[in-house]
Amino acid sequence: MQSFLNDLNHFFLDNELLINCKKTKIMLFNPPTINYDMHIYLNNIEIEQVESYKFLGFVLDNKLNFNSHTDHLVKKLNSCCFILNTCRSFLNISTLVIIFNAIGLSHINYCGLLLFNSSKLNITKITNKYNHCAATIFNCQLNQLNDILINSWKPLNHVLFINKSIFIHNILFHNYAPIFKYFFEFNKSSYNLRTQNIALNRKNKNIGQKAFDFWGPKFWNDLPNYIKNIHNLESFKKEINLIEIDI
Repeated sequence: MQSFLNDLNHFFLDNELLINCKKTKIMLFNPPTINYDMHIYLNNIEIEQVESYKFLGFVLDNKLNFNSHTDHLVKKLNSCCFILNTCRSFLNISTLVIIFNAIGLSHINYCGLLLFNSSKLNITKITNKYNHCAATIFNCQLNQLNDILINSWKPLNHVLFINKSIFIHNILFHNYAPIFKYFFEFNKSSYNLRTQNIALNRKNKNIGQKAFDFWGPKFWNDLPNYIKNIHNLESFKKEINLIEIDI
């Protein structure tokens, strides 16, 4: 790795560019039970090795368990809940919802697809804070939220469901993230049945079930046929929001 970094540094210098040593970090992705200490230098300065790092708003950790990003989300939702609590005495519910969407839900939606592979404990942490925000907006107790969640507020698992549906729809019909096209190939027989089912292109279907190439096709195939046949994105969003899922 030291040799590779030296070559990279030479390339930058040849092109009159400089690597900022203070902003450069090393992260080694390894199993949870194994840790390595690496000593890598750039221009005689040792590069800091980190276990997690915030990159473009997402906190990536070297175990890929998303615990660090979950803690980051919880802090954001805590701040959001405080702001909502401060404002609810002079703002109506619809305005509070707009504020939550801007400074709370936006953080959940950003890279929210990765939350699907997060642990149940992490999802529970985020759900609890999400529900606290809802209780603050509607000025009710947490044990009174069930009716509100059904009638006026989408529960977190419904929000994640919508995000996953729209993400896959964009891949299939709008050339979004072309690299994922490999995972999504329509069954040839599905056209005859007027259903847009995806083939699961895997030899071994018993391992890696949290991987996107496994759950993505399965998730899409479980959607109602009339939903899968909608190619227009705005129409798809409208219909997917009306689907009832188990809370």
